[in-house]
Amino acid sequence: MKLTELPPVEAETYKDIRVLRIDRENVFLVKLWRGNAQSPTHFYRFPTAEARDQWIIEQKRQTDQRVAGKLKRDTERAAERDAFRAADHVKVGDIFEHSWGYDQTNIEYFEVVAVGNKTVKVRQIAAKAVEGTQGFMSQTVRPCPGQFLEKTYNLTGGRVRGHEVEGALTVLVKLSSKNEPHLVCQFGWCGRVSADSSTYESWYA
Repeated sequence: MKLTELPPVEAETYKDIRVLRIDRENVFLVKLWRGNAQSPTHFYRFPTAEARDQWIIEQKRQTDQRVAGKLKRDTERAAERDAFRAADHVKVGDIFEHSWGYDQTNIEYFEVVAVGNKTVKVRQIAAKAVEGTQGFMSQTVRPCPGQFLEKTYNLTGGRVRGHEVEGALTVLVKLSSKNEPHLVCQFGWCGRVSADSSTYESWYA
């Protein structure tokens, strides 16, 4: 079990690192904590104080690069979020497939009925089994565009705020690493599919 050793008050603070120099007779030690580390991430011994100082200078240089890189990435992500418009990627009539489950694969389909700035409104639509695909507690299903169900599965709240909602559900849209739109949901994955797509589902459990 790793013991907790927080940096003492006399440790030098530089951005998100803390550095503690320890001098003993002909022994030059250094402990370094990075970020929220509960114990030193580095604990080294050096032959001279000068060698230790050079090592600390290098750690500060690397810290400068890492902090600057994080700031650049955060700034770029913020700019992307601000520039994102759902209408540039999603349109009314698009269908999204929600796949989720443990020891089973549940499939639900949602059709976009309105597009906002960064969100869309969706309603759940019926799914039908593909003839000849039925197996042991499994089958292949495809969406039924325009065949809206009376209630819509609550993608964003799931079991926390109730399974279903009346009418349309407002959901946040994001882009995947492949620049494909998906709906932000509490469980599983909800990506866009074509109206003639088909997917395997099962209910083993």
